[in-house]
Amino acid sequence: NWQATSVGEESVAWQHGDINGDGIVDFVDFTTQNIYWQRSIAKAGSTAAVPEPSSWLLVVLAVTLWVPAVGKSRVA
Repeated sequence: NWQATSVGEESVAWQHGDINGDGIVDFVDFTTQNIYWQRSIAKAGSTAAVPEPSSWLLVVLAVTLWVPAVGKSRVA
């Protein structure tokens, strides 16, 4: 459980994007980090200038879906 680790270990795991420490960077890590940031912002009572993983994920999905669509329309 990543929440039970020490601050040092946790920060190292976070730098690699593996939030829950299971050795795989996946959607769970994005969601967990997003929830953590939302809680941190709520505690601080201010907005943080940090791009949320969900935003990046949406950009990646949009590009991934858009590029093949453009390719198909050009062929047709």
